[in-house]
Amino acid sequence: MIIGVTGASGHLGGNLIRVLLTQGHQVKVLVQRDTRALEGLDLERVEGGLTESALARLCADCDQVYHLAAYIGLSSKDKEISEQVNVAGTRLVVGACQKAGVGRLIHCSSIRALSAYPLKVQVDETRELALKSHYVYDYTKAQAEEIVLASGLDAVIVNPTAVIGPFDFKPSRMGLAFRDLQAGKLPIVTTGGFNWVDVRDVVGGMVAAAERGSTGERYLLCGHYRTLMELCTEMAGYMEVSSPRMALPTGLVRLGVPLVQFMGWVRGKEPLFNHASLDALIQHQDISSQKARDQLGYAPRHLEETLRAIAQELREGISE
Repeated sequence: MIIGVTGASGHLGGNLIRVLLTQGHQVKVLVQRDTRALEGLDLERVEGGLTESALARLCADCDQVYHLAAYIGLSSKDKEISEQVNVAGTRLVVGACQKAGVGRLIHCSSIRALSAYPLKVQVDETRELALKSHYVYDYTKAQAEEIVLASGLDAVIVNPTAVIGPFDFKPSRMGLAFRDLQAGKLPIVTTGGFNWVDVRDVVGGMVAAAERGSTGERYLLCGHYRTLMELCTEMAGYMEVSSPRMALPTGLVRLGVPLVQFMGWVRGKEPLFNHASLDALIQHQDISSQKARDQLGYAPRHLEETLRAIAQELREGISE
């Protein structure tokens, strides 16, 4: 089978293409600048971004396309690029799949594409889209889902929670946090937490959705809830370093967001916290993946296994 992948150089993409190659598929990837996740792999590279011409070349002769490319913009300054990548980019992917006659589109969305409200009710696939969210990532991912569902393509959607795990080459926001923890540069975190899922389980869920998912259906791919303090303390144990000393209330941390963002700008480094990420720490806490379990055979591994794999990778410098 010939399979095209957008976002192949990202955390999910780097793991997905390895699985697809192991399964014997011919893989085509859309690439621009960062190709660390692709080095040494036998695949076809299509140079370019989310443009009509590049996507036409990517989708040509493909039996399936995985659309993973996204921009995780968490502030208002990211509005233009988020809409360009997440919304317009998805529309171009859909158009390219239609013109090329692609058999199936697997669209990777996010739990953030679903409304966080009501907070105290379990989130499942029936939750409405976050089209009214004031956070640009949330509503652009929600709009992207609308585009996919309205396309008439044989398409399925997967919605992962907070993805962590090995082969985090770029690295991701949490990958950076784990590196800071390893270096003793994360003495303080904030209260609240996420549902954390292993990148390998998300990849397994996506592949299962490609094989057995029903057209036009959404599947939530979640893992296990932990507070940031619990997660970092457990990770510190596996890395044999000091854990954070305290967890400040999110309300107090929120007061320092302007300073944190300024320091991030000075250092040329994306800050770990901003208003959007702090809100996310109290949202989407109770999530059901029962539909994916029943229809796809989805079974996320224990979080301990994930954290051990990350710790080993950091010690060995595999994804540096």
